[in-house]
Amino acid sequence: MRALSVIFVLLTLLSGCGGSQTEADDISGIIAGRWVINYAVNADDGTELPLQLLYGSAIILGDGLTLYSDGSFTKYYGVTDDISKQEGSYSVDGNTIIFVYDYGNTETALYLPSSREIEYHCYPLEDEAVYEYYTKAE
Repeated sequence: MRALSVIFVLLTLLSGCGGSQTEADDISGIIAGRWVINYAVNADDGTELPLQLLYGSAIILGDGLTLYSDGSFTKYYGVTDDISKQEGSYSVDGNTIIFVYDYGNTETALYLPSSREIEYHCYPLEDEAVYEYYTKAE
């Protein structure tokens, strides 16, 4: 009987190991889907930047970021066609999302749980760091 009790305790302890989701799993589930850009700011001083300045007048066609559950992504710039589409893979570390583009560049973003936004860190003006803010499309 004592042996059965010990086995039961061991099985109970082992079932608790590895059965819970990690924070990254939770964030990955939240961020998977289509996101649309709402606004952008200068990363240094917080000044809002017109999206048309960054990407041209075609930004109104619905530029966005799609994060797929398989760890791949698609990001559209300017006119949303194959010419402006960029793809790659992403990984999650806490609230940080690391994007690795197929052409080799790496960029990062933060998932902001309080505002339910993605703050994407990029350099569309080459010498000026910009934070793009995305909200999830319904």
